[in-house]
Amino acid sequence: MTRWSLLQVIRGPGSTFIRQLNGAVSSGRNLIGPPDPVSNIRPIKRRDPRNDAEKALHKLEEDIWKFNHNFWSEQNSKFDKCKALFIEKTLSERRQQGNDEPVQKLTANELSAFYKQFLNERYGEQAMYFRCWFQRNVALTWLLLKVRVYNLLRRQK
Repeated sequence: MTRWSLLQVIRGPGSTFIRQLNGAVSSGRNLIGPPDPVSNIRPIKRRDPRNDAEKALHKLEEDIWKFNHNFWSEQNSKFDKCKALFIEKTLSERRQQGNDEPVQKLTANELSAFYKQFLNERYGEQAMYFRCWFQRNVALTWLLLKVRVYNLLRRQK
């Protein structure tokens, strides 16, 4: 069974602290789940929206979450597959060179060469992702501002 936790933001003078509360669901709060094993993105169970503006905000947040989850699931799967192939290839090359000692691991320098190659080969994908991510988060920020103003005006009535 998945363990969900409630994150509560506590604002103090000049700083923000996040305290993790485990246990029962409290109404009016979002629940943050454990990270996905592939994408490492945490799922969020959103509280019920109070109005149509919040409903639109939750839909946009969910769309952004799905976008991030899909991209990082695919990216991390590619990374793991390519890394395993690189390790296997490099270790087999070492064995063919006739080293007497058994080789089980790669050095940090060998792995850093793989990391650099992997990122360089996928630079275009990463750049496109970050452009889309930025645009979606600007739209989210704008909608969040509208929701906050709407809720503030509604409270003053």
